[in-house]
Amino acid sequence: MTKKNGKMTLTRALKETMNMNKMMVTVVAAMMTNGIADTQLAGNMDIVCAARAQVGVTMRYAPGYVKIVYPNGDVPRDKGVCVDVVIRALRDARNVDLQKLIHEDMKANFKAYPQNWGLKNTDPNIDHRCVPNQQCYFKRRGWSLSSRNRLLVLVKYA
Repeated sequence: MTKKNGKMTLTRALKETMNMNKMMVTVVAAMMTNGIADTQLAGNMDIVCAARAQVGVTMRYAPGYVKIVYPNGDVPRDKGVCVDVVIRALRDARNVDLQKLIHEDMKANFKAYPQNWGLKNTDPNIDHRCVPNQQCYFKRRGWSLSSRNRLLVLVKYA
């Protein structure tokens, strides 16, 4: 299928939905500190529930640059990309503002973040909405898993 009248194709929508699910499972899994025990997953169910609450709300794929307020900025809830699900789930469940946290960490440690876009400094409107930046931030905080553990989590809880 192709893009018609500015609307996303079904194939692209399905891929984006799969990416949202993978990203959310990875974040929830990474927040567990000692493996994949059921009790630890239960300790993060508020994040899972907050992510699932977005099903049927976030309906449009919108990857473009948007100027948003800072801190606690967000694009309209009916649209977004995979990382917006993560941002909203952590904000709704734990009052965690990834926009502010990632922006401040990038400001202090810009060279530690991926240099994929040729930027010279940070931008609080978009930095937290880029998958590589979120991955870097979570890894810097010790919230990452080995590929083996991530696979086990995906198989067990998907």
